[in-house]
Amino acid sequence: ISQAAEIALPGDTVSIGSGTYREWVSPRYSGIDNNQRITYCAAPDAQPVITGAEIITGWAPFGALWRAEVDNALFGGYNPYEDEIFGDWYDGLGQVHHTGEVFLDGNALYEAASLEAFQVRASDPEKSLRWYAEVGAASTVFYADFGGQDPNSACVEISVRPFCFFPQQTGINYITVRGLTICQAAPQWAPPTAFQPGAIGPHWSKGWVIE
Repeated sequence: ISQAAEIALPGDTVSIGSGTYREWVSPRYSGIDNNQRITYCAAPDAQPVITGAEIITGWAPFGALWRAEVDNALFGGYNPYEDEIFGDWYDGLGQVHHTGEVFLDGNALYEAASLEAFQVRASDPEKSLRWYAEVGAASTVFYADFGGQDPNSACVEISVRPFCFFPQQTGINYITVRGLTICQAAPQWAPPTAFQPGAIGPHWSKGWVIE
């Protein structure tokens, strides 16, 4: 999709087939007005998914938990597991939270406050599915409780990109995005009085239609 986003011009339609697209789509060109928009849409009967996550394999037992190590090169210049959530109106309820997330078969796990926190059993069984990450100079190490499930027999993903469909530049106007599933990105908190990052968004542009 990003290849198309580099060349799509006013009046063009980018028709997207079924599949999982692990990328950050940043449209290069702006539409002109409502009659000359640039449209990104699902092809007929297609179900395209743009995700901010990558699959992580090679989990090894670590006591009652599982452990996996990821080369920081996977994250490029943005490691969401060292990026703490902050901003006006945000309340972490006594815990530091990061923009990154770990998913088991598409479902988000809870972030643990520390490795020691795993020793305290969550009162809610769903909240026993937790992860914790330690960021080093060259790699990030993940620890997780998958509720007795072997992660090597499941699909475990971690969010690595801040956006799925979001222009890097401002003023990319009159864009239509239709029929896409957008998921598993790692944007920062979006306070109502400041910059509005999101898995999908216009980045201070006008005339967008998101369906």
